[in-house]
Amino acid sequence: MKKGAFYLLVNLIFFSNLANGKAKMIISIQDCRNSQLEYLSELKVLKDGKIFKILNPKYENQQSLKNLELGTYSLVYKSLFEKETTQIVKITEYISYKVELCTNFIDYEKETYKPIINQLKENDSYKVEMSSQGCFHSEKDSFTITRKSQDDYYIHWSDKSKKLSEKDIESIEHFEIELNYMNRFGCTTVDTYSVVYNGNSNLILDGSCGWDGFIYLRKEIFGK
Repeated sequence: MKKGAFYLLVNLIFFSNLANGKAKMIISIQDCRNSQLEYLSELKVLKDGKIFKILNPKYENQQSLKNLELGTYSLVYKSLFEKETTQIVKITEYISYKVELCTNFIDYEKETYKPIINQLKENDSYKVEMSSQGCFHSEKDSFTITRKSQDDYYIHWSDKSKKLSEKDIESIEHFEIELNYMNRFGCTTVDTYSVVYNGNSNLILDGSCGWDGFIYLRKEIFGK
């Protein structure tokens, strides 16, 4: 997700005139990294700042609100990172609105955590190790990031090495911010992360069964 951009976008689908003369909202609940439909326990719908309806979607990833009057609607829910997230939908016409609700959303610009990659001095490096343990699998992986000069950052990941672009650095910043929200349980598979920097090791457990930050970061950096 691009920095500073709120990817919880509202796409409008225009139908000439709805039969009842009122607006309709079709909500798709998904992980916007892969368009996969996601579980959501509760979705609060506010109209002009007041509770309008409380939905409990669970695994019903498509939700519809009908007979809507004009006004400002707020969709309030907890993201994958247990952060309360609000998406605003302004209904200005009696048409049908299609809304994509991203369970993986974070407003990175509002985060106070400073990623380690932004703290590195010249010739500094840090390492992120990951081990995944489940009922039928066990694997380990790691990468090391080094700042070789003022503007040159490199990543070494298994047998691959690459000079990082600005986009790559941004992806790593986002990965670190997201990792900072883990330490969740409830899944039979647990990914254990160890972040090693300046002789200190920070251990983080991800039992969310939904983040898979290591996998997505590798795809963004190396394309697979």
